[in-house]
Amino acid sequence: MLKKITAVIYTLFFSGLILGTLGCQDNKTTYQTDLDYLYSTKLTEGQRDSISKAIEPQTLRALKVKNIESSLPLVDSVLDQLRWTGNKNTFLPLSQDVIELSQKNKDLNREAKAYQDIAFFYSNIEQADSVYHYYLKAENVYSIAKDSLAMAENKYYQSRLLYRLGLFSESKKKLTQSIDYLDRNKPKSPILVEAYQLMIFCQTEELSLDQTQTLFDQALDKLTKDEGRFEILTQQKYYSALTELYTNLASYYLNINEYKQAELTAQQALTYLNKEYSAINYAYIHSVYALAKYYQGNNENIIEDLLLSYDIQKRLDYTNYQVETSLTLGDIYNDLKQKQESLDWTMKAYTLAKENNLFRLQKEAIELLLLNDKNKATALLIDELIHLNRKLDLQQQTTREKFTEIEYESFTLSKENEQLKYRITIIIGVATVLTILLVFVILFFRLKSRNKALESLNLRKSKDQEILNLLIENNNIEQQAIQNERNRVAKDLHDGVINSLFTLRFNLQQLESKNTDMQALLINELLSLEQIVRDISHALAQSNLFKNKSFEKLIVELVQKQSNSFKTVFNLHIEQNLTFDCITTIQKVNIYHILQEALQNINKHSKATECLIDIAMQDHHLVVLIKDNGVGIAKNKINGLGLASMKERAKVAQATLNLSSKTHKGTSITLTIDTKEVKR
Repeated sequence: MLKKITAVIYTLFFSGLILGTLGCQDNKTTYQTDLDYLYSTKLTEGQRDSISKAIEPQTLRALKVKNIESSLPLVDSVLDQLRWTGNKNTFLPLSQDVIELSQKNKDLNREAKAYQDIAFFYSNIEQADSVYHYYLKAENVYSIAKDSLAMAENKYYQSRLLYRLGLFSESKKKLTQSIDYLDRNKPKSPILVEAYQLMIFCQTEELSLDQTQTLFDQALDKLTKDEGRFEILTQQKYYSALTELYTNLASYYLNINEYKQAELTAQQALTYLNKEYSAINYAYIHSVYALAKYYQGNNENIIEDLLLSYDIQKRLDYTNYQVETSLTLGDIYNDLKQKQESLDWTMKAYTLAKENNLFRLQKEAIELLLLNDKNKATALLIDELIHLNRKLDLQQQTTREKFTEIEYESFTLSKENEQLKYRITIIIGVATVLTILLVFVILFFRLKSRNKALESLNLRKSKDQEILNLLIENNNIEQQAIQNERNRVAKDLHDGVINSLFTLRFNLQQLESKNTDMQALLINELLSLEQIVRDISHALAQSNLFKNKSFEKLIVELVQKQSNSFKTVFNLHIEQNLTFDCITTIQKVNIYHILQEALQNINKHSKATECLIDIAMQDHHLVVLIKDNGVGIAKNKINGLGLASMKERAKVAQATLNLSSKTHKGTSITLTIDTKEVKR
């Protein structure tokens, strides 16, 4: 028994350690590339409000759910839509609930996705520091989950953000890490296609034309091979991605004055745009195409084309594009010798950039004003340009330092958290081992104590069985002696009395008497007497009254033996068909001794004229009642040695003993045993 318990404890202990180790790396949600996020475009305030209203019923249900875990599909669906809006009051609390649940369930990919969604949310409302902070939190969780693909794609998003902020070297570093992994392990990743293009813009001044063309060709090759298969992207996303790739390539050719190539590539972009139309993409491609033709001397409608693009950008609230198109219009008007129009559009670009804190575009607008209009070369404007240059440098330096600090804090805190988790794990492990050892020691000594108690119980049971056997044996000896005596008497009756009666009858028959009727009567009487004596002899010799030496017979014989000077009449009643198989040998022995003690007390002290012993079953309980009509038990003897012995035996027999006594009204003792609780 002890060996089995020890084996179970060791099994549970080592299983717990293994499960605990595996639990630390539990990763329940499968990572998937978020294509909506990858190819997202800026939404107007009206569009964001429209999304909020459309999902308002689902949002209210998600906010009211009491158990997030059981409602995760609903909550996930709501969060996927809310991240496109600016609704902080709903999106952030729900996201935090999902993060806490993910941490509780050790669902690392779900937790990381929640962080990445928060980063996307902040990018929509242009809070770059918060975006970077949550990108890093997601990266830390992916690192713990050992999900290299998710980490590589996450680094691409970080590099895209850094590029937009003008931190090109930092962007290039993270982008290189992303491309290295994806190129080797996930060549069909749509992120890789975008990463190639971003690498070109990060190194515009460093790459030769051939190197740039190679990167574009690599991205283009991956996409064109997937046309019709749509393994990398869905059909809708595929044509959007291909349109964007050709647009970027056309823009690149335009920047390096390869106008014919820019025109042809822009035409290709417009072809794919027709398969998956986007107004903002059309505005940009249309501008590139119009400029490529203009610089070749083939576009007299350049102003109308640029104004068309500007109107689309203004309607969709793309302020950056508006400023760039305004600057282009100013430059084209200047090229066309229309000074006032050039000045108006350049001032429009300057005003828009200044109102929206687009410092780099504001600087370009001032430079264009100073270049194209000598009258604008005032000290105030020059001071503003100098101030802007300083501000841009300071802003870039501040941004770099801030992002470095965010990165340092994120990874330092992450490392500290990992160390803390490791220490907590060690402490929990040690505490678990100590607890298991303590439980083992307690179980060991408890089992040892229980074994001793069991041995003692078995010994006592054996002794009680011996006592019962002795009682039965003693009764057998007594009954055998009685039977022997009866046999002797029967033999004497048979050999002596019956023979004498036979002789007397025979002689009486031989006598001659005048009174023959009297003689016949006497002979008949002698025959009758002879038969009676013979019957008594047979009865004594063949009696089986005590042949069955059952527990019931022992009780019967015990009661029958009772006698005292008070002439008490003892009445025994045992319920018909009652079996004593429902109780153990130990209980039988103790019942016998309790009954014996009670009857002895009645004989000694009760002065009773009647005593009833009743044994019956009541609702699965064996009830033994001993009741007399004597003088009762004096209060000073209520706790006497005899009664104490009876109580002790009742306890051993797992029985309840109740005693009731009233002066001159007798005593009642009830012994109750629950046969359902009897331990065999």
